[in-house]
Amino acid sequence: MPAGRDSASTISQLYMESREMSNFGLKKVTKKIAKEKATADMESGTAPYTYQSPVAISGDIADLFGPDSVQNREVCPGDFVEIRRDGKTSYGIFIQDFDQSENRLKSTTLTVGSKKITHRTADVVFRIPRHLLPDKIKAVVEDWDVEFNPASPPIAASKMVAMFVDEAMLLLGTFYSKFDTVYDTFWNDRKQKTITTLQVARFVFDKEGGTDHHHPEPSNLQEIYASHLFLTQDVNLLKFNPSIAVRWTGEFAMRPPQDVLLTETVIDWIRNSDPEIDCFVKKAKVLIENSRQDDKSKWKKITFTDSDRILIEFVKEAALNGYNDIFTQPHLTYLPKLLRPMEAYDDIDAGTAFKFLNEIGIWPNWHNMEIKRSGISV
Repeated sequence: MPAGRDSASTISQLYMESREMSNFGLKKVTKKIAKEKATADMESGTAPYTYQSPVAISGDIADLFGPDSVQNREVCPGDFVEIRRDGKTSYGIFIQDFDQSENRLKSTTLTVGSKKITHRTADVVFRIPRHLLPDKIKAVVEDWDVEFNPASPPIAASKMVAMFVDEAMLLLGTFYSKFDTVYDTFWNDRKQKTITTLQVARFVFDKEGGTDHHHPEPSNLQEIYASHLFLTQDVNLLKFNPSIAVRWTGEFAMRPPQDVLLTETVIDWIRNSDPEIDCFVKKAKVLIENSRQDDKSKWKKITFTDSDRILIEFVKEAALNGYNDIFTQPHLTYLPKLLRPMEAYDDIDAGTAFKFLNEIGIWPNWHNMEIKRSGISV
């Protein structure tokens, strides 16, 4: 493909496709974008990773994460917010709409298309304080007296939000091959167990400074939000676990490589209906039935294989880390497909995982997570 207008058009078309897809499908499309970008760069002699958002919005990064952000946890009118609830993601400008029936202000966000949604403040997982208030924004959308009228932002507000998210999404797609090296770089090379959104942005967009990391070029807000989008994609939650206070800290725990491999292995087994699943389900059904009948005479005849132990560890992860009503945990997504064939449980959630482990004689050790039950051979 000749570099220039044609390649840019192709990248733009792929990007528009990515906007219509889920987080899972987004990875595939963003990789295509990165490949198109790399091909165009090679043919034109341009170095890779040179894309710069055409309207880079600067901001006080200290307002996003760090001590000041942790102390000031209140979400205020004018903040850009990303909302996660019921497995769906929305973004917009936070406002405070007055509820006549309850005679109080309620947390509300004006999303793209000027649609208002009411939500919990806890549903906000990313925010940019005072996003509509800096002078650069005022020049575009007009002034907004948030104290006098917190429920009615300027008409152009939702358009500004859409432009901002579009630019962040385009950055995510263009730099996806660099984003894809984040886990290996920070876990293996830098020996880190946790990572922050800001660290990812500085690494991906080459703004870490020199060898002493002094005086780095500041990140812009699109780069930071693109990094947040990457870390919170469904497929990447296998590797990066958001902290409870991720809105204020931007911090994620990195799962150990062996845990990532275990989870990916189980998901692959479940998707392909591998024999390991059927074998485990048959054993578990016997254990559950005997447990409920208080007759464990058959337990000593059952031996767990290596594959069984992998599946048990997967269920343990779902039980211990599945209580997150904001982000879609990969373990909980696939847990029903593992437990439902046992025909023993109705609603399947993290609590069900605990019950299942109890009924088959497995007890999670909070320190080494080894299987402990003298009545079962392992």
